[in-house]
Amino acid sequence: MKKNIIISAAAAILLLAACQTTSTTTSVATADDLNGEWTIEVINGAAIDKAAGRDIPFLGFDVKKKSLYGCTGCNRITGSYENADGTVDLSRLASTRMMCANMTNEQLVLGALAGVKQFNISKDGRLLLTDADGKTLMELVKRVDK
Repeated sequence: MKKNIIISAAAAILLLAACQTTSTTTSVATADDLNGEWTIEVINGAAIDKAAGRDIPFLGFDVKKKSLYGCTGCNRITGSYENADGTVDLSRLASTRMMCANMTNEQLVLGALAGVKQFNISKDGRLLLTDADGKTLMELVKRVDK
């Protein structure tokens, strides 16, 4: 009988712990958090296909110049951005227009970038680019200097 009570209590504790919601993000990120190069790992909840396209998609932010550069997996992107209090405006981007054998990542990256309105940094250091409702469109990891 005691054994059943202990097992039931342990199961209840585990169930309650599993049901608790935890925040994956910090408080509002600052502009300095954007600085540097970020590899795009996830778009709309799906991992990027690293075999698709010529290059691995990435974004680079230069916070002093408020400029953005990167690669969609096929074409290069460049432009400027504005940000304040965790919001970001990426509407001033331009892209080269080469045709690649596999344009899958290109289409996903450009589609997601068009909807980005906010950014945050997760507890594990990922850059989260989200829409106006807070839905994560892209997850990026900081590139390590070689």
